[in-house]
Parts: sequence; structure tokens; C-alpha cells
Amino acid sequence: MSKDINVVVYQPRLCTDNEDFFWLPVWKYKSELRAAGYRIRRVHDLTSLPADSDFLLLGSRSFAKEWAADRREQLFGTLDQLRERTGKLIWCDVTDSTGTTQFQVLPHVDEYWKMSLLNSYDDYAVRYRGCRLHTDFYSLRYQIGDPVGDPPHLNHVPERSEFDEKVKLSWNQGFAYFGPFAWQQARLRKMAGKKLPEYRQGFTNPADERSRLLVARVGTTHSQKSVQESRRELMRLLKEADVLGDMEPVGYRQYYREMQEATGVFSPFGFGEVCYRDFELVRAGAVSIKQRMDHCRTWPNLWREGESYYDLNWDFSNLDEIIGRISENPGEAADRAAFGQEIYRNAVDSSESGEQFTERFKMLLSV
Repeated sequence: MSKDINVVVYQPRLCTDNEDFFWLPVWKYKSELRAAGYRIRRVHDLTSLPADSDFLLLGSRSFAKEWAADRREQLFGTLDQLRERTGKLIWCDVTDSTGTTQFQVLPHVDEYWKMSLLNSYDDYAVRYRGCRLHTDFYSLRYQIGDPVGDPPHLNHVPERSEFDEKVKLSWNQGFAYFGPFAWQQARLRKMAGKKLPEYRQGFTNPADERSRLLVARVGTTHSQKSVQESRRELMRLLKEADVLGDMEPVGYRQYYREMQEATGVFSPFGFGEVCYRDFELVRAGAVSIKQRMDHCRTWPNLWREGESYYDLNWDFSNLDEIIGRISENPGEAADRAAFGQEIYRNAVDSSESGEQFTERFKMLLSV
């Protein structure tokens, strides 16, 4: 690379956990990116934008309030102005799911990055109940009636040409630390307003003796009614199967300890398909039991069918089969847990992690 590529990240001092976790690998691997020719700078407000930026990356959560009907056109105008002041303007969608897209920004930005994507454009040419594929499925299953396209900016069908040209798969929130003291560390980092040294406890070996078969500390109250009903059905079926003990909420440290003791941990869909529990359980050495993930793409991808997790049918029709299989063959479960952990460690906690992230960053910027 003949000259430095100047990349500016807009990250307000106070941002959501999702946005904080999304930017973490950029700061963690800043030296590797610098060695590859990328000069990464952070700005806390857009008035201090450097004049020589080749790329400006914006986190979507920082503009959440701008989607109000009376402010939306102002948002688009702001994006147009920023686009004139930088080489390329990139919108980073840091929402949890493959849905809840903000494709209305596509005409106003050069690229649109998202943490998880459905498999093709055709999947986005549909407006879903609850703005997500899985909420649409469960809304129909339980006849709940989640609204279609409400709010409309989260369910906008883009032009195919713009989608193909601009939409790219970035990375998910898995680069954050999800261990026993993860939330204390996140709070301290926010209070300090800067990156703190990470407390990192090693991964628990999946081959360790496990005193629990399954853990399912799953909340059954949810603002998305379709998600709430799907979780209630899952928990009702697990209660009928009589394979769990106490299922009431517990403190985070006990919850994490239980995952370290369990062979398998249930991690059902919530607002998104991918959630923090997915990474917590893999670090704890348990195998994931989760709805099938073959409808989407994400990176790092810990969900390899028949290899790294047990894939639940979305209607839970194979639940008893999965429970029986884990009970009768814990060695297979440990092997799948180990493979999922290997994928995760290689991506976020190995000697190659920085190089891999840098290569993905370069690919996304297409320089």
C-alpha cells in the first residue's frame, strides 16, 4: 500500500453496548491495521471530522433518534453532507438481527455494513411481521399479528442494484469479552470513557466433567410478542420433558458457572438471531442448542450444522430428539462444543486473530 488510508470512526462517548462491542476489534487490532497501512482515528462528534478522511464509518445506533418522522429528511441531508466531505461514507448497522434494516439510507451512503445478513437479496424483497424473518415465522405460528413494516424504516425493500453494490457482511459482537466479569468490565470502560486493559479468563475445556445435562435460563417476557411466545413454548416443552431443575433468574456469575457445568445450553432467538449468550456458552465449554441458522450469514460463524451446535427446528419439533441425543451421547456433544470453541478462539483469541480481522477489514474497504 503506497500511502496511509485514513479511516475515521464516529463513536460518541456514550454509546450502546452493541455499538461499543462492534468497534472493539477495531481498537483491539489497531496496531495490526496500522501495519497494513490503515490509520484509524476516532471522533466523538461530527464537527471534529478530519478533512483528509478516506473512509468515515458511522454506527447506526448513534442515529436512532433521527429516524423520527419529522427528523428523517434532516438525517438524509446530514448523510449527504458527510458524503461530500469524505472519500467513502459507510453506514454500520449494529442491530442484533438480520432484519430491522435501515436500507432507506442506501442512496445517501457509499456502503452499508451489517453484522448478520439473510442469505440473498430475495430474502429482503419481503416485508416481515416484526421486521425480522423469525418474528414473521412466530407471528404466523401463534397468530399474534405483529405489524408488517412498523416502523417502516426498519422494513424497507431496497433496490436490487443498490443492495448488490453496497450491502456487505461485516463482523458480529463476538469480539467483545463474554466471560465471568464481562459486564463489570464493560461498565468500567464506559465510565472511564476509554479502552481499559481486558480482564480475560481462559476458555473452559468442553471435555471437563459436566455435572448438569442442560441449562435454559431463558427470559419469557419480551417486548416482541412473537419472541415471547416462542420462548414460552420452548420452556413449556422443556418443563414437560423434565430435564431441567430450577429455571428462575439468577445472578450473572451463578449463571455463567452453571454454563461451565452444563453439557448443553439453550440460546433461542431474541431481538436477533445472534446474542451475547451464544458467545458466553461457547467460552464456558457448553454446546449450543439453538434454532437452525442456515437462513443467514454472520462472522465469526459458530453455527455449523451437525458439527458445532444442535440445530432446533423453528417449530421445536426435534427438541425431544436433541435432548435424547445429548443425554445418550455426551461425547458427541463435547466434540461439537469443542469445534464451536475452536472456531471462536481462532477468530477472536489466537495469534492469527489480528491478521484475520485485518484481512476482513481490507476486504470490506476494498482497497
